[in-house]
Amino acid sequence: MAFNRFYKNYTAKFISALFILFILATQIVLINRTTTSIETAIKADLSKESYQSLSIVEARLSGRYYMLRSLSDYLRHNPDALDDEDTLKGMMASIRDTGDFTSVGFADASGDALLARSNTANIADRTYFKQSISGKEAIELISNSRISQEPRIIISVPVQSDAIGSIVLFASFSMDAFGQAFNISGQNVDGTAFICTQDLALVTNLSTETHYQLTAMSDITLTEDNQAQLTADMAARVGNTLDCKYNGSSAYLSYVPMTINNWVFFTLIPKEDLATAAFSFQPLLYILLGVITVAATLLVLFFLHREIQTRRELEADRTKLAMKEEQYRLISNLSETILFEADPKTGAFRFNDQFETVFHRSPEATTIDFFSTPQAIVASDDMDAFLNIGRNMKLGTPHYNTSFRLLDHEGTPTWMDFEFITLSDDHNVPQRIIGRMNNIDKEKRELLDLNSKAYKDGLTQAFNRQGFLRMVSDVFEQSSDTQYHALMLLDLDDFKHINDTYGHDRGDIVLQSVAATLMDCLRSSDITGRLGGDEFIALVKDIRSCEDFLPIAEKICTRIAALPSNASGTEQVSCSLGIALYPTDGTHFSQLYKAADIALYEAKHEGKATYVFYDRTLQSS
Repeated sequence: MAFNRFYKNYTAKFISALFILFILATQIVLINRTTTSIETAIKADLSKESYQSLSIVEARLSGRYYMLRSLSDYLRHNPDALDDEDTLKGMMASIRDTGDFTSVGFADASGDALLARSNTANIADRTYFKQSISGKEAIELISNSRISQEPRIIISVPVQSDAIGSIVLFASFSMDAFGQAFNISGQNVDGTAFICTQDLALVTNLSTETHYQLTAMSDITLTEDNQAQLTADMAARVGNTLDCKYNGSSAYLSYVPMTINNWVFFTLIPKEDLATAAFSFQPLLYILLGVITVAATLLVLFFLHREIQTRRELEADRTKLAMKEEQYRLISNLSETILFEADPKTGAFRFNDQFETVFHRSPEATTIDFFSTPQAIVASDDMDAFLNIGRNMKLGTPHYNTSFRLLDHEGTPTWMDFEFITLSDDHNVPQRIIGRMNNIDKEKRELLDLNSKAYKDGLTQAFNRQGFLRMVSDVFEQSSDTQYHALMLLDLDDFKHINDTYGHDRGDIVLQSVAATLMDCLRSSDITGRLGGDEFIALVKDIRSCEDFLPIAEKICTRIAALPSNASGTEQVSCSLGIALYPTDGTHFSQLYKAADIALYEAKHEGKATYVFYDRTLQSS
């Protein structure tokens, strides 16, 4: 019995030990997986927080630009202020102190500069001066200022008017002043924040309370793979978060491309400041291993307790991440809208900063006249819709909405929805235009695909009757009395003979060949349809007279006459055309169709394989 009791106790201890080891091994596997998952989530969260911090920096920079623009607007409307040097210096000093600038000044068209502190210099060779004197806002890192002999970051805005010509307002930061003005300590980043050029040269630090004192990017150590990833991300202008070391300590390096000068916003964050369950389990495991032989039951309870606590912490982290992801999704959806405003009296036009965020380039449009001239960035088929924007802006149309395809630098088209309203005074004189532009590429392409299926003839891929009527009606509604179009009816001669002799399959091949030939003879902007059987119809837009259409009709008859009606090619197809002109022969489809049908009858009567233009003598005869 004593042996049995000893055996049972020994077995119980052995089973308990195995049970604890099993639980411990299971926990280690789960912890390793959890650590990897949490670290991935942390990196994603840090990248998002870096975007938030960058938005703070760029918003503050936008505020400094606004200060200079305010003085620019004042000088444009009060050009006499340039003659009052004391007052002008006082205004520049006020902006310098309010904006935390190191200095503020202006330069004439020759580059001679006057600063608030009475220093003078010539800046004609500076890049920021050249950009602003040509009408653009600019920012530049100057490695050696001519006045202070120290590095400076300079922002500038143009001042242009007939009264004063062109001058440039500029303001400079010392490196310390820039870091102080754009310091983001206490915001979203606990480490240090700094700005580098795209080739990883340090521009300036942005945090005053930092865990690390960064002097150059070379102080940060990356693995070979992470160094390659950083190089690739710099070339592609994308953000990321990577593991790194600084002075032997582990850290995260998070970076986001900026919209100015190809600079990059970096944050360096120590891992010890992000203590989570992923980094706090290992010490506990070693302690538990030391007491496992004397506290089996307590260890089991402890692990169960830790498991429950860890799951709660993970669930809380997931909930926080889900809430942040939803916030970013909502912000991203809102940011797709690009706003703009225009002055009908001066013709000035301006997109908000969101244009550069969406398209990664400065907006080409600066005046309303931009929309009155064909532009290479607009798809050629949509040029009429684009030019109508300029016409309606100049006419003072109260509300206008259209869509067109905008081309990126690779020529890829994106459908954009463009809408504006015109605000007028009590005398109905337009005073201001405000509007928005949205990316509707996905929705537009889905709609076009549905329309294509609903309005296309399945055999020939030309428009069916319903699709043709819809397209033509839109053209007529938008046409003026000074625009001329040609409506053409095409009927194959003796098509019944082809079906009866060679079969309907051969007849279908002939119809497909005729449709393809007809569309090839016309422009992509013209409209081609099949009304049924062997009867085709086309609207040729923007012709000036019958003489303009003669070579087109000749080409169609000749090309179709070359098509074989049988497989051996011993017989050819021929066709007859009836043609009516808009608005001479009618301004509605029914009128033009009737006129073209009369002309087609006459072409058949004359012996087929020809074309006839409608005139009123045909109707009377």
